[in-house]
Amino acid sequence: MNIIRYIICFLLIQSHGLFSQDYSSIRKKTRLAIFSILDKTNQNYSDGSVLNLDKKLYDKLESELVNSEKFILVDRNKIESIMQEQSIQQTGIISDQSATTLGKLLGVQLAIFGSLNDIFQESDWVTNEGKVSLDAGLKIIDIKTAEIVLAENELVSVVLSQNPGDEFSRSGVSNVVLKTAEIFTKKILLEGNKIPWEARITNVLPGGKVVLNAGMADGIKIGLVFHIYSLGDEIVDPSTGLSFGFVESYSGEIIVLKNDLGGGKASLCEVTASKTTISNGDVVKIPENVAVPIYRFYHKKNKDHFYTKNSTPKGDWTPQGIEFYAYAESKEGT
Repeated sequence: MNIIRYIICFLLIQSHGLFSQDYSSIRKKTRLAIFSILDKTNQNYSDGSVLNLDKKLYDKLESELVNSEKFILVDRNKIESIMQEQSIQQTGIISDQSATTLGKLLGVQLAIFGSLNDIFQESDWVTNEGKVSLDAGLKIIDIKTAEIVLAENELVSVVLSQNPGDEFSRSGVSNVVLKTAEIFTKKILLEGNKIPWEARITNVLPGGKVVLNAGMADGIKIGLVFHIYSLGDEIVDPSTGLSFGFVESYSGEIIVLKNDLGGGKASLCEVTASKTTISNGDVVKIPENVAVPIYRFYHKKNKDHFYTKNSTPKGDWTPQGIEFYAYAESKEGT
């Protein structure tokens, strides 16, 4: 009976020419790897111990990225293992082309590079305060397109409550590194948001069933419909040898039947339409002609209405259901 219900729902959706489904629950996590943090400062504390800025920034950035819950971060040991297998020396300098190759082997979407160009401390003998400043660079490469999507330098400063004199303030160094990691995380998040959500087919089962490597834990709901694309020839720039990904061909559609496989990390789906053979590794995407629900809320005190695609907005709003459906982006003829 469940299968019949899903098929009927799918046919109703198809008859309206758009997918009136709510994909807003899907939590997209960008897969990335921090390939290197290069310290060019060569600075020590007064006792001769090194500042270890590269390690400090790596650890802080890793922590900020993981705690944001917006990224899947590849462990540095796995990166080192792949580099050894590919005979790439870990000198702290990895070419953009090597990064693209490594990124594909690691299955990441973004490659992260950091550089620490200078760190200096200033003292104000009048106010008895000080300031630590760090000149840091961030470069982000989109692995699929092999493009450098961001290359910026930031001068980050923190104020010290006491004049440190000529000695580097250990707390000041720690705080300026943390602030740099926070700034970098925001920039990485902006680039990650530009990458559309996608998943993969992990298993093709008998009876027109497939397994998707995303489930309830990723915000996948039962009844959602997705499009499947097979990967064809690799697109290679003949002048540089860089790969820009693969030719994608539409293969079919699936509907989610169960979203709790593997502790909610995978879903069982029914193939509802197939143009070509569906295989393991095929790409799964949200249909382009998606309409999202717009919810209406009422504020009793202010006596006004609020319309949003967010089903749980902050504030004292009383839900009044779905008002209408709208395309997430501007569409010709609408």
